[in-house]
Amino acid sequence: MEDTSFEIYSGETFGLIGETGCGKSVTALSALRLIPDPPGKIISGEIIFKDKDLLKKTDIEMQKVRGNEISMIFQEPMTALNPVFKIGNQISEVILLHEPDDEIKNNYNLSNVYYICDEKYENIE
Repeated sequence: MEDTSFEIYSGETFGLIGETGCGKSVTALSALRLIPDPPGKIISGEIIFKDKDLLKKTDIEMQKVRGNEISMIFQEPMTALNPVFKIGNQISEVILLHEPDDEIKNNYNLSNVYYICDEKYENIE
């Protein structure tokens, strides 16, 4: 990809559309720094989010951004969830990773998420 540029303002939802193979996923994965280096490499430019360059953030700092402040809906739904792990665990993982307040985490009542998902999809274990 060369010369990719766009601006997304606070409160906006952004959709990136285009033909198959044109680089939509590569662009989004690169912005979230999810493309391994190598084979991928960002050779120049910057990705500014909340006045900070995401390219200068550590991996730990990026984990706090991904899913909490910037999210991507992957185009292949069958690869979004890992069939090896229970669905309830995968859904609740987002809350557990991004909610700093233990009291708020407890109020989500994650046991209900596990119960509903595991009961509905008990055949996938």
